[in-house]
Amino acid sequence: MNRVALIAPPVLSPIRPSMGVSAVKGGLRAHGVDARVYYLNLTFAERIGLEETEWLVSSPVNLLLGEWIFSHRIRGADPHDAANESWLEKAAKRLLPPDPAGASGRQSTPSLQRMRRLREQASAFVDDAAVSIVQGGASIVAFSTSFQQSCASLAIAARLKEIDPSIVICFGGANCAQPMGGALLESFAQIDIVFSGEADAAFPQWVAGLHGDAMPSRQVIECPPIWEMDALPLPDMDDFFEQWSCSPLREAIRPGLVFESSRGCWWGAKHHCRFCGLNGETMAFRTKSPERITGELQTLAERYGVRSFQVVDNILDQSRQGQKVIAALAAIDPPLQLFYEVKANLRHEQLIDLARAGITHVQPGIESLDDDLLQSMEKGVSALQNLAHLRSCAEIGITPAWNLLYRFPDESSESYAFIEAMLPAIEHLPPPTGHSPVRLDRFSPYFERAEALGFSDVRPFEAYERVFRLPAAVVTRLAYFFRGTPRGVLTLESMAPLLSKLDAWGECHRQDEPPALAMIELGDASMIIDTPGSPRNDSSRSTRQKPVC
Repeated sequence: MNRVALIAPPVLSPIRPSMGVSAVKGGLRAHGVDARVYYLNLTFAERIGLEETEWLVSSPVNLLLGEWIFSHRIRGADPHDAANESWLEKAAKRLLPPDPAGASGRQSTPSLQRMRRLREQASAFVDDAAVSIVQGGASIVAFSTSFQQSCASLAIAARLKEIDPSIVICFGGANCAQPMGGALLESFAQIDIVFSGEADAAFPQWVAGLHGDAMPSRQVIECPPIWEMDALPLPDMDDFFEQWSCSPLREAIRPGLVFESSRGCWWGAKHHCRFCGLNGETMAFRTKSPERITGELQTLAERYGVRSFQVVDNILDQSRQGQKVIAALAAIDPPLQLFYEVKANLRHEQLIDLARAGITHVQPGIESLDDDLLQSMEKGVSALQNLAHLRSCAEIGITPAWNLLYRFPDESSESYAFIEAMLPAIEHLPPPTGHSPVRLDRFSPYFERAEALGFSDVRPFEAYERVFRLPAAVVTRLAYFFRGTPRGVLTLESMAPLLSKLDAWGECHRQDEPPALAMIELGDASMIIDTPGSPRNDSSRSTRQKPVC
């Protein structure tokens, strides 16, 4: 039987296993196929440092910095191309915060020196990674690619082919959904097979069906959606913990686990949020049974000695079956700690149930605090529901992560003036983790129906052309992140005051004494504690205590 190497490539945070390769390894094991996962994202983090890794992972996608540092290894380009470096420097100054202070104590604008250093480290890493994979004896090497992982995967794959042309190179993951996978296969000869779609069942079946040493014909294999979620084997994360236990970053990383209880989006199946590009293959919502969900969570927690999970679902199941899952999770002792993406229309009582079930962190998809903007993106919630959600999270002790979007077609200055005027009254609520212009992601309604929904001149982010150096038509098929010109949009200058106040809101909550508003029962009376926000080092900060009868 073929020995398979599964690759979790850079650039990806190394603090938890990869759901994709863990699921595929579980499927290969069920077919009796020997496989090993190489967490090259962890190996690369060991080389450049955890701080630099997280900086790359969290950098704006319209710069594609994670792709940039490996790009010279895939096109034979000059790594110090003056025109590209000039573009990167200008774009970075506009989109990135200043680099940390140097020896002089002064902060500098984002520098090319940092990227050059990372690029040199990436180049040496490609060679070392390829050698280690070949020494492992795999005849099939499969890369799971998403976000900014294409160039690292392509570079390592090319080096593998140089060392041993008989190795079969497979690509899969989000970056390979059609038409992206086809564009990759046509443009890069080091790829033999591309799996487009949900490959965690199709890939193991394909491997198990191979016979002899004949090289399979180059092709894109379309994988059908998986409808019976309980039929999926248990994900195998052994290789992550084996590699982490020997890593020099072991003390710096407190690993969590990943888990999947459903696929698709029940809300998107009714009303597709216009900016969302997830579920390109199918929006249909499918879920594991309550018994499988709770059993799998407990099995993984016991197997790896970790009780913290990031659930990769697009949305929490709010059906009766989902309620059964929440009730069953609440009965687990000791409790688990879970992150879920949720819809912000959950009632206060429902959020209490989530907290009892161990769901301590949520991503509610708030996106805005104005009804007109929420309606324009078909969110299906109101501004009042969003505010109520934030209030409930603060009261219950759930941590919400949310983002505020702007620059929608036909947006009104009144919408943002309404949000700006509201901020002093809600400064005690959890602030957004960030804010950004709305993006046109592939498969989203804004991308698929751009002209009808108010966007013109739709094109990939310029970084794609500079990273891949392919013809424009090919780049358009390969890209996932796009930009466009919204109709009737406000100027960035007019947005600056609101964005500055949003940043100040977040800064207040990063201080030792964040803004707070609470009521304490004192027998027949109550006391309201109102701690306002203030800039850092502001000695005028005070706490107002108001007795209420």
